Amino acid sequence: MFEMGEHETIMDMNSHFTRITNELKSLGKTFTTKELVRKILRFLPRTWEAKVTTIQEAKDLKTIS
Repeated sequence: MFEMGEHETIMDMNSHFTRITNELKSLGKTFTTKELVRKILRFLPRTWEAKVTTIQEAKDLKTIS
């Protein structure tokens, strides 16, 4: 299971996530922007919970980049 490491920066986690999704894309699996945003939000540590809740409540996850 993919998750953000305790001492990993958000940039490191994003790079790792991007590599995984690019490899899946090369195998024919595609994701919508909304699916990718939801997956990233699930991988963030609990210390990010308030930010995750705010983003989720915004509802339009397609416009988040």
